[in-house]
Amino acid sequence: MIRKTDYCSRCHKYKLTNRLSTHTKTNPDSPSVNTRIVEAHIPFKSADEIDIDIENIRTMIVRKCRDLWENKYKENPQFGITHMIKTLRDDGIIQKHQANMMFTLVNLRNLYVYDRLELETDEKFVAYHAWKIVKRWMETDSSSS
Repeated sequence: MIRKTDYCSRCHKYKLTNRLSTHTKTNPDSPSVNTRIVEAHIPFKSADEIDIDIENIRTMIVRKCRDLWENKYKENPQFGITHMIKTLRDDGIIQKHQANMMFTLVNLRNLYVYDRLELETDEKFVAYHAWKIVKRWMETDSSSS
């Protein structure tokens, strides 16, 4: 990472900027690491191969969070899923990474329903991989049921 006063690539103002260097070393003995990502390999040929039911995914997240909430607090939650995920995360019941993936999925669903955002290739890939992370955690979580 290079931090210096230079022209910003976004706003074109002259100011303090952060830029990735071509190569970065974590310590003198480690090999050089290229910080530029040219292409990420996705194992799908097209978005049509991804079957995402964002409504069903959100429903499963809501059920899991309600289950965790009722087991932990012995009452029904009186607020929405976002607040529920945040509270369960802050109390250490849901790990931060999984909570972030849940937020991503819930927000994508809300965009899909309320803003009529069609899930295109990029959104489908994000939803698919976020759901894989959440689903794997749900299958291995033993704090509820």
